[in-house]
Amino acid sequence: MDQAAEMMLTFRCPPGLDAVLPRPIPAVQGLPDWYKAAPAKAFNQTMGEETQTVKKCPPFIDAMTYGFLIPLPIDLSVQDGEFSWSFDVPKGFVSEYSHSPIGFHDPSQVAGTPFFDDDRFIIKFNNF
Repeated sequence: MDQAAEMMLTFRCPPGLDAVLPRPIPAVQGLPDWYKAAPAKAFNQTMGEETQTVKKCPPFIDAMTYGFLIPLPIDLSVQDGEFSWSFDVPKGFVSEYSHSPIGFHDPSQVAGTPFFDDDRFIIKFNNF
């Protein structure tokens, strides 16, 4: 048996959230509708002719289909630079985990990287 056939992944979450959190899915099963509907070819202004789109680009296809998607259990909205959501934590659930779907890194935490800007925070997704 080859190594890939022997691989097993286990996804875990706090027991109190087991019924609330969506299950991870293989990325290939979660391709967005825009990707499915995208044309394989489109007119390229730079080249002056029809060329293949990212739908035919092996590295792009790999990036879209490898790994797993771990969906958020809520809708996260961004309007006028402000993030908002609504998430009712199950009654009786107490945890060291954040109840917010997002967190941030202060600019100082990315000093010396291309992400640094002294008035920009780095937004990240939290574990529930």
